[in-house]
Amino acid sequence: MERLSNRITHPVEWLKATEAERARLYHVAKAVMDITGSAPADFYRASLGKAVDPVTTSGNFSRGKIARRHAAMIYAWIEEHHLDIGLRIAPELFFKPARSSWQELLSDREQYGELTIRRLSALGLVQPASRFPVEERPLTLGEPFAFSLRCERDGQVFAFQETRGFWHLFPLGEDPQSFLRPCREGEQVLPSHDDGSPLPIIEAETDGLHSFVFIHCEIDTDVALDQYAGLALRPEQLDALAVSLLSQGGTELAIHRVNVRFVR
Repeated sequence: MERLSNRITHPVEWLKATEAERARLYHVAKAVMDITGSAPADFYRASLGKAVDPVTTSGNFSRGKIARRHAAMIYAWIEEHHLDIGLRIAPELFFKPARSSWQELLSDREQYGELTIRRLSALGLVQPASRFPVEERPLTLGEPFAFSLRCERDGQVFAFQETRGFWHLFPLGEDPQSFLRPCREGEQVLPSHDDGSPLPIIEAETDGLHSFVFIHCEIDTDVALDQYAGLALRPEQLDALAVSLLSQGGTELAIHRVNVRFVR
C-alpha cells in the first residue's frame, strides 16, 4: 500500500484519492463513530445518504478500497458535521477554512433553546420535543411536525433548512411563497395556517442530520427572499444576505437554531 506523507498541505482530490489516503480517512470515520457513539450503519446512512452493508463497507474502507466517490461524500460530511474530530485525528487531510460572512453571522448570533421541534399527534395536538443541541428523539421520515419559536420582541421571521451542506429557504405559511412572516413577542408555532394553528410539515426523503435556522429581524428590515426560492443558496448568496442583515439594524437580529435527525 502507498505511504501517505504527513506533509500534505493541500486538500486531497478525493475523486483521484490513493488507497493510502482513503484508508487514512477511514481512521477519521472510525473516530467519529466511536466519539459520537454512532453505529456504522447509521454513520454510512448519514454520510452516503443511503443504507449500505456496514461490515463490507468498513472492510473495504479500512483497506483504502472504498469507492472514491463514496470517500468524497464521507469526507464532505465529516468536514461539515465533525471538522473538529477530523482536525484532531488527521490534520494532514482536514483544514480549518476561513469563515464566510454567513458562517460568521451564525457563529456570532445563533442560539439554542428558543426554537424547538413540535411533534403533531393524529389529533392535531401540539407536543413539545426535547432540545439542546441535537434533539434527543429523531423524527421519522414522513412524520408531521412544526416548530415552537419564542421571540423577545415583535418583528418578522424567515427560516432555512440545512442538510448535507445545502441551505434551502422554506415557507412558513399556506402560500408556498410566504417566506417572511410577522411574529409577536412570546411563543408562536410555525409554519402556521392563516388562523395561527399549526401547519404540519414533513421530511419525505432525506434522512440524517438536518438543521433548521430561524432568523428574527425587525419589522422594517428589507429582505428580498423571493430570489432564493426553489434552489439551494450559493455561498455568495448566503454571504450577501448576512451582510445585508447586519447592515440593517443588526443589533436586534436574533438567530435561532435546532438540529434534528431524521430516520427511516
